[in-house]
Amino acid sequence: MEKKLVLLSLILSVQVAMAHEFKSADVCSEKTKDICAHIGYDKKPVKNEKFQFTFDVVNKAKAKDVKNVVITAFTKNAKGEKEEYKTSWKIRPDGHHWDAEMLQSPKGQISGVTLKYDFNAVSEEITIELK
Repeated sequence: MEKKLVLLSLILSVQVAMAHEFKSADVCSEKTKDICAHIGYDKKPVKNEKFQFTFDVVNKAKAKDVKNVVITAFTKNAKGEKEEYKTSWKIRPDGHHWDAEMLQSPKGQISGVTLKYDFNAVSEEITIELK
């Protein structure tokens, strides 16, 4: 019985460790509505600092069909125009989490992130605005 409790405690601690302090609302693609996602992050974006976050595709069974992924973060200037920043990312073994980090520091405050991808031969994107 004691071994089971230790194992259960270990499993729960790993799950808590993977949770993020901040999480956006779920947003779905506008073309097919088949893929929905949110982002999680542990530290709010700070001007002139690289931003680290995780894109989580909510439709786990469909995530395996997401191909040609490009993840960007963006700022908006006073006119509302976007300036995009590339990220480096890696997909977790679960197949529906992409851990991303900006490649350069932004000139302004991060306003959101965009996931561009192909799903069943259709090019789509999901943009999540940060509040």
